[in-house]
Amino acid sequence: MINNRKSEKQMPQWKKNVFLTFSLRSLFWSFLLIMLIYLSIQPSSRLTPPFVFIHSDKLYHGLYYGILVYLSKGFLKSSWERIILGLFLVILGVLLEFAQQAVPGRFFSYGDIMANISGVFLGLVFLFWIGIKGQCKG
Repeated sequence: MINNRKSEKQMPQWKKNVFLTFSLRSLFWSFLLIMLIYLSIQPSSRLTPPFVFIHSDKLYHGLYYGILVYLSKGFLKSSWERIILGLFLVILGVLLEFAQQAVPGRFFSYGDIMANISGVFLGLVFLFWIGIKGQCKG
């Protein structure tokens, strides 16, 4: 029996590192998405935001959705992929708002939906701005 280990194609180290980085980024993003869903369906008595002021929940909605869009730059390279992700997040946000009607102490809010949409939109605008700015430099 002949040992053909040298003839086997192995993935170069740089490709392994890129794959690992891609995997960790998408895993972290998936964790944040799961946390979003989990927190959205928790009774309000279990949730205590760190800073409470008038309409602070709208700020948190917008920031969280915007951060999710922004972090997608680590594993989505195409603008179309990011737009589709944005549409997915908008639809998810609307569905989660409807689901909150069945959760004690939570209620449906058009303001939350608008905050979610605003966060997605601002995240996309920021990513496109970074992309355009990067193209102008190089």
